[in-house]
Amino acid sequence: MLAPGFACLLSVALGLPLREPPRPSTIVGGEDVPLSEWTNVVAILGQETASTANLCTGTLVAPRLILTAAHCLDEEPDLDDMRVIFGDTIYTNDRNRVASVERYGIYPTACTENCKADAYDFGYVILGQDVFGIDIVPVLTTQEEWDDAMYVGSEIFVIGFGTTVDPEEDQLLTTDDVGNKRIMTTPIDSFSPSGLEFRAGGEGRDACGGDSGGPAFVRLASGEFRLAGVTSRGVRPCGAGDSVYGVPYPVLTWLREETGVDLLPQDCPDGDCLRTALPEDGCGCAAEPRGPAALWLVGLLALARRRRRR
Repeated sequence: MLAPGFACLLSVALGLPLREPPRPSTIVGGEDVPLSEWTNVVAILGQETASTANLCTGTLVAPRLILTAAHCLDEEPDLDDMRVIFGDTIYTNDRNRVASVERYGIYPTACTENCKADAYDFGYVILGQDVFGIDIVPVLTTQEEWDDAMYVGSEIFVIGFGTTVDPEEDQLLTTDDVGNKRIMTTPIDSFSPSGLEFRAGGEGRDACGGDSGGPAFVRLASGEFRLAGVTSRGVRPCGAGDSVYGVPYPVLTWLREETGVDLLPQDCPDGDCLRTALPEDGCGCAAEPRGPAALWLVGLLALARRRRRR
């Protein structure tokens, strides 16, 4: 799975030191997350052998449901080998922080390689048992929340277990460099025309390999957080910016059909109540940006050229 995108191929035995790592690529320019914080953000390991695992990040959105990226699962990892890790590191010796996987799925039309705008890069993982004691951050689902927090310049909080350096730097990675939960903040740079993807990062602060499927949270004026994006893809080198995050709202009806978990508001069961696109007439409608309208279209060509980094 070491291909365009943010998933990450690791040499790792769970609970043991990283040995002879290949060159994967955690949050670049971020900070370590304490064990007690952001407990809903997890690492997803799809072990291929006793010592090799594919690393992605995901977000617990219901007691047994993890939201992640489709390209983290498109190579169909073996259920018996998959593990979901809670806490601040994949190198935990606490078996209570390790959950088995019952099943997983990806969005039927998801683009998982060489994607342009609106890749619908979403997947899910169902845990083998319910998880308790985790604070779940709701998915952003209402127009009021969108207008409050989703605009160019709005700050996002990106969390992942990927590496702290880009593999193009050709550095030998250690357990300090990859597999530990980190967070960074950065403003939204632009949106795709539909508003279903947004770009962010740069100036040394970025998502990188292993952060695929992880969350981009926004903070509402009330101080509450919402899950607004799922980390999808980006460009090299990590830290240069232009990482792409998919807005999960459009796939919540599919997620409900697949898993039985309903994350939509009661007054919008069909999932068609949120307008994300910039109005063509430039009227003062919902979802109009809080800045020059032209900023919404900046980087569209870059989105079209973007290749996935795992």
